[in-house]
Amino acid sequence: MRLRKALTGCGNTESEDLAEFGGVKEGVQLEKRRLRLQARLDADKGQAERNRLGQFATLTGLALDVLRYAKEHLGGERKTVRFTDPAIGTGSFYSALLRVFPKNRVKRAVGYEIDPHYAPAAVELWRETGLDLRFEDFTLA
Repeated sequence: MRLRKALTGCGNTESEDLAEFGGVKEGVQLEKRRLRLQARLDADKGQAERNRLGQFATLTGLALDVLRYAKEHLGGERKTVRFTDPAIGTGSFYSALLRVFPKNRVKRAVGYEIDPHYAPAAVELWRETGLDLRFEDFTLA
């Protein structure tokens, strides 16, 4: 199943990724919802239109690898993290942030999206997580 493969990340077993969620079912369910939402929104828009706009969905495994790398290089378990995604889409990097960093280390999380096709869906998906989602151009913020 492609959804299961996407949830497991690059080179990790499913049990390793579930452990990252701390065994919390809600985190796994949220990522599954995000992947289904991404597939639906991408299908509605079409590959040619997304390519024209330079929109490319980040694979779950890649986002996890990037956030793990950041955690490794930040050092210190007490250091807080400030997260910004200039083109959040459905939130692959934000989802990875929630999986890799304990909530008490995330001081602030901001996501920007200018595409009205993706922004409302992202708001709905992440509404209760503390993400500050803005419908504006990151370069003008």
